[in-house]
Order: sequence, then C-alpha cells, then structure tokens
Amino acid sequence: MKTILLLIAAVVPVLAQPDTAAARVPVESYLKGHATGQAEHIRAAFHPGAHIQGIRQDGKFVDWTLEEYAAGFKGVVSPEEPQRKRWIEKVEVTGNAGIATVRFDYPKVKITDYFVLLKRDGQWRIANKVFSSENKP
Repeated sequence: MKTILLLIAAVVPVLAQPDTAAARVPVESYLKGHATGQAEHIRAAFHPGAHIQGIRQDGKFVDWTLEEYAAGFKGVVSPEEPQRKRWIEKVEVTGNAGIATVRFDYPKVKITDYFVLLKRDGQWRIANKVFSSENKP
C-alpha cells in the first residue's frame, strides 16, 4: 500500500503539468520568423485576429494587425543576424490560456515582447502581443 501511494504521489504532479511545451511552439515559430525574415513563420505563430501593439525605440506607438506586422518580414536575413540574440524567457500556462515573455538583444536595440497565448481547437497560438524597445547606448 505504501508503494502504491508513493507511486501515485510521483505520477500525479507529472500528469497535472500544464501544456507548456505545446504552448512554446508558436513562440518558437515567431522567433524563427525573426531569424529568417520569413512571414509564414509569423503568420503560423499568431491567431489571424491578433494585434501587435507597442512603443518603438523612437517613442512612437504602433498598433498593427497580423497582416500589417507580417508584411514587414520580406524573407531576407539581416546582415546583423550573427550578432543578434533572442530567447524565450518564460512560458506559463493555465488550462487553455497562457503568457510568454521573449527578449531580444540586437546590436543597436533591446526588445521585450509579452504574448497572450490561447489554445483553440487543440492548437496554441499567440492571441496578442505587446512590446517595449529601447536603443542601446
């Protein structure tokens, strides 16, 4: 009986873990879009009705639809790509909703993206994005 209880105690937390790995998939697609300049990775990452809002490093507020945002990805890899760093800092999931934080450290700018994630029809996607960016000294 003691062995069964220990086994249950070990298995229940594993079964209760959120769907974090699956929720990372659209965020990784988003990062691949940035690395390659390919708009299809950006479109695959977001829900079609997503909005992207933020304050650019020049202080200008932007509010884009997914298609407006994806139009900026022309399929060209930046010449600065070898110096660019980007990573997923955090993904948290509760049920069919989650959040993610992504950081960019580029030669001239630092960017922080905050994503609202939503699992719909069994698929995780980025529902919305807000960001902040600042010039490096």
